[in-house]
Amino acid sequence: MRLFLAIHIPQPQRAAAMEAQREFLHAARRLRIPLSPVPPENFHLTVLFLGELSALFPGGGERLDLLVNTCAAAAVKIPPLDLRLSGFGAFPGRRRPAVFWLGVECDRELARLYRNIPLEELRKAGAMLREEKEFVPHLTIARARKQIVLRTWPEELTGLDSFRSGVWRAGELTLYRSHSGSGGVRYEALFRWPSGAGNHRENKPSG
Repeated sequence: MRLFLAIHIPQPQRAAAMEAQREFLHAARRLRIPLSPVPPENFHLTVLFLGELSALFPGGGERLDLLVNTCAAAAVKIPPLDLRLSGFGAFPGRRRPAVFWLGVECDRELARLYRNIPLEELRKAGAMLREEKEFVPHLTIARARKQIVLRTWPEELTGLDSFRSGVWRAGELTLYRSHSGSGGVRYEALFRWPSGAGNHRENKPSG
């Protein structure tokens, strides 16, 4: 069971990302690039992967309490952010793309958000944190089904470089759980904390 912290994408920006994804997938099909698109209901902006933490569930106990309270404490320090999806890119790069994504304006503020998260406290709670070389805020729209090697970036894929969604006010941090099954990956929102409001497990979303 994998957990991660993320920012929710509201419906207008989700719809804009869906349109960008359709445009990209159409171009990729013409270029015969084999892709697995991300279901739009899974769109989100990852802030931090907490790792495989099955030992914390279902009983939870003190370690889960520490994890949840640490995340809540981080939310207190985060002011609401005005964000916009903007631009297009690929990891690890455009010569050997494996993950295709939409970028985010206000990335400096998001990077500051990332730096404010108390990583050591999360590790004490059992989080298996990755060593991040650089925090690059993004929304993943597709993944390559096999290795791709490109001499040059196809002109058909340059249209999304100018993509921009509307601005939204991101005012909460969400703890998600990743479920994998025969139907693919599903993300469940476990807890939400309003930015600067310092709430905790009572904010668990219903349904």
